[in-house]
Amino acid sequence: MQKVLILFFGILLFLGIFQSCDWLLEPIDSDCIGAQPNDAEMHILLTHNDLHDTTLVVIYKGEIEDANVIDSYDVWNETLDIWLPVDEYYAAKAFYTVDGQEYIAIDGSKMKASNNPDEYGDCWTISGDHLYLQIMYP
Repeated sequence: MQKVLILFFGILLFLGIFQSCDWLLEPIDSDCIGAQPNDAEMHILLTHNDLHDTTLVVIYKGEIEDANVIDSYDVWNETLDIWLPVDEYYAAKAFYTVDGQEYIAIDGSKMKASNNPDEYGDCWTISGDHLYLQIMYP
């Protein structure tokens, strides 16, 4: 019986070690995309606390002055993640009210896909994929 238990735990140990070595087979850069992306996830960071339980966010393709609204969202947390086509400029506005005063946070960025081939082949990365619409107040 003792030999069976030792054999059983030996097999479990072997499987655990074998399973945990999968990271050796993958490229180290986890941001690397093998094929050229058509779209990517834009991360919009917001202020969310007791004073701001929801925030209106308006997203634009191009500059805000171009008035090319993509969509608007009522956001109930600190981030809004949406998929948008790459190689475009995007801007966004977030509307906050503090002590009866309205504040508008604005940011914009060109979300780009760049290829930096490595030993594994094509390595597409995304830059400009964050918009910062947080506000600070006393």
